[in-house]
Formats: sequence, structure tokens, C-alpha cells
Amino acid sequence: MSSNKFLIVGSNKNNTDIENLFRKNKIPYIKESISYPLFSTFAQKDLEKTWKEKKYDALIITSTYSLQFLQHLPLIAENQFLEIPLFLSGPETQKKAIKLGFKNTFSFPEWGLQRIEQELNQHPILHHILYLHGEPYTQLSKAFLHVKSVKEICLYSIYFKNKISKITLQNIESQKIASILFLSNKTQEVFHQKMKNHSCSFKNIKALCLSQKIKDSISKHQLYDEIVVCSTMGQIEHFVNINLS
Repeated sequence: MSSNKFLIVGSNKNNTDIENLFRKNKIPYIKESISYPLFSTFAQKDLEKTWKEKKYDALIITSTYSLQFLQHLPLIAENQFLEIPLFLSGPETQKKAIKLGFKNTFSFPEWGLQRIEQELNQHPILHHILYLHGEPYTQLSKAFLHVKSVKEICLYSIYFKNKISKITLQNIESQKIASILFLSNKTQEVFHQKMKNHSCSFKNIKALCLSQKIKDSISKHQLYDEIVVCSTMGQIEHFVNINLS
């Protein structure tokens, strides 16, 4: 049976422009919506209690999810976090922290433990550091757990509620999918993780990515013979029309 459909893998948010493009060109497609993680709420009281018991000199945050969790806490509304130094895992996380109102932010690249310790030691007033993170641990977050004077609180556990839909599995198994369009790196990670529970082959399926970062991540799976980056609507339209013509 010939492959004649596109599979769009993204979040459960609307992707109206892309779907309208497919409809306009009468391109058959199905969509696999990946839900964002459910946040654990058990840590809220632990965090507020810890903050009241001790004066912390700095915060470490290694994910945007931790920031999303924090923005709903009374401690943020009362400006109790916003003035102290905040160490973050990258520039994108730093931008979101600044939007939340944090005044004193520092961005860590992908450093190892030794470099992290060196940077923290450059700030001698930081005797008590509070590290807020989620599960599972990343290589960077594991490094922070060994830094002296760091207390950790796990704010959330990444748990994706939905399974891969039956219609997606049926279309992949029956070789009806010509290409898969991945809209974000996070959703492709979840998609491929969940597909490990199924014995589906991606042979002869092309992977279409909105960014080079997504392509680099997908390449590590070694599932696709061809992976293409199309970062604009025009490039996507050109790709799908050529591959389904």
C-alpha cells in the first residue's frame, strides 16, 4: 500500500497555520497531539516551608518547567524570590525568568561540575543555595546535586498522560505515512520514547523538522533515512507538494 499521508507531531496547542496549509493544498494528514507534562503539586508546601526556615542567597533552576511552576506560587506574587541571584541553565530559560520579574539572573551553558563549582565560588556570599528542579534529572542537574551548600527540592515529575493514538499506530503499521512533521524538540522526544513500546518501523518515512535542533536530536535515534529541516511555511509547502506529487 502506498504512503500518502503526513503525520503532524506537536503539542495539544493549535497549529492553525500549518493545518490550514495542508487543507489548502488538499494534503491528507493526521495529527498526534502530545500533552504537556502534568505538574506535581506536592512540592509547594515543602518549598514555602524551606524558604521560611532559612534565608537563601541564590536559586538554581535548570528548566522552564520549574519557572512555570514557580509563577503560580504566592512567593512569586509577594516578590520574595525576585531580588536574589538566579542561576539558569540557558539563555531561553533566562529570558523567561526576566519576564517573570527576576532582577538578578545568570545563565549557565552546558558546563560540567568543575566549571559550575568555579562559577559558584566566584560568588563568595552564596553560602546557602536552593536548587529547584524536576524529574528526570539531566546531566547538568545531576552536577548541581554535588555542589556544596546546595539544597534541592523536586518541584515536578515529567509525566505525559496520553499514549500514542490508535489511528497513528494503525497508519504507521500499514505504511500509509509518507513523512512525519515534528513541530518541537520536546514533543519529538516524547513521541519517540512512547513509540519504543511498539514494534513499528520508520523505514521509508521521511522526517520533517522545524529547526536544526530538532533534526540533530532525531538523528540520534537512527530511525529515518532522510531528515529535512523546513523552518518556514514556504519551505514546508514546497516539501509536501514535491513529496506527494
